[in-house]
Amino acid sequence: MTPNTRNRFLSSVFSSMGWPLLTGIALWITLYALIREGVIQHELVTRYLANHPVEYIEMLLFFVGISALVIKAFGVITQFRGNRQVQLAPAPANGQKVDDAPGLIESLSQLPKKLHNTYLVRRLRDALGYVRAKQSAEDLDDQLKYLADVDADRQHESYALVRLVVWAIPILGFLGTVIGVTMAIANMSPEAFASSDEGAVAGMTAGLAVAFDTTTVALSLSIVLMFAQFLVNKLETQLLETVDERAAEELTGRFVQFGTKTDPLVASVERMSARVAASTDTLVREQAKIWESTLAAAHQRWSQLTDTSGKQLEQCLTKALDQSLKTHAAELQKSEKAAAERNSQYVEQLRSALVQSAQVMKDQQTELVKQGQVMSRALEATGDIIKLEKALNENLNALSGATSFEDMVMSLSAAIHLLNSRLGHTEPATTVTLDPSDPPSLQERAA
Repeated sequence: MTPNTRNRFLSSVFSSMGWPLLTGIALWITLYALIREGVIQHELVTRYLANHPVEYIEMLLFFVGISALVIKAFGVITQFRGNRQVQLAPAPANGQKVDDAPGLIESLSQLPKKLHNTYLVRRLRDALGYVRAKQSAEDLDDQLKYLADVDADRQHESYALVRLVVWAIPILGFLGTVIGVTMAIANMSPEAFASSDEGAVAGMTAGLAVAFDTTTVALSLSIVLMFAQFLVNKLETQLLETVDERAAEELTGRFVQFGTKTDPLVASVERMSARVAASTDTLVREQAKIWESTLAAAHQRWSQLTDTSGKQLEQCLTKALDQSLKTHAAELQKSEKAAAERNSQYVEQLRSALVQSAQVMKDQQTELVKQGQVMSRALEATGDIIKLEKALNENLNALSGATSFEDMVMSLSAAIHLLNSRLGHTEPATTVTLDPSDPPSLQERAA
């Protein structure tokens, strides 16, 4: 027995016997506690319920039976209300496939837990499970009838405890009768009757009272339980009829059927075709997975090859570029070296030219200094000449009429020669122009 099956069995046993026993014992203890504490002091209650141990046992069984019926009635009323929430999804216009049965069972499992063990949910779940197992809805009507019979048997078995109580209470009443009669007979003796002892008569009547009282209580309690059982059973029967109608309404004609009892080959072919289609679908899915894994592996391999080729190409390009850069750097270094040498030559030539130019400029500067000095002396001499010419002119003007003009001219000529000698070069002789008014002798001398 699996753990789930064992748990359901224990839950079923406890719900069918445990709660009624616990509730009945609690009510029984409460009643006799009220009687013992004096809360209930009626004479009939004390006489018929608390006068003999058999009456205690009869009341205990009655409370257990009535508790079971009350719990049963409460469960039936709850199922009447809960059946409104149980409804399968509407079937398509052209019928529903048998493969949809597991989905319908799953939808039933989504209902509240308190509805899982109701007649309607259990009926629908068992019928859908039958369809799923057979992969056909051909005998679904017969299966629904069978499930209805199973529920009727389950209903009959659910009243086993009540029937046991209803049977046991009268037996206890008869047992009380036997005990009472035995007590009465025990109190009967010839000596007591011969002496007309009132105690003997009282003992006999007490025994008879126990016998009749226990029987009366037992029969009364049995009648009450039987009437209550009838009402609850009638209510549960109506519930089962409602469940039959709802199950037929939900499942009859829902699934698509192929073939009939007279021609079952159509259904066989349909099931075979469905299985072939399912197998084909499975193979296609597996093949698609294989293709997907193959493409993924090829893509991964292609990615690896691409990465490897890229790395190799990168390495080759790097080496080629490094070699080209090294060659280019060497050529640039050679070019720079040659350019540096040419530049150094040009600089050296330029420096030599500049040195020569500087030397020439220095020589020119020296010559210019010398020429400046010469020019300075020439300017000084020119100034002196100007002064001499001025003085000469003044003297000539002053001595124009003098007789010693000839001597003066000679002196002036000597002075000019002296001046030329001081200048360092020979100047042409200065021609003294005389005024025409001068005497002929003076003009000849001047010439």
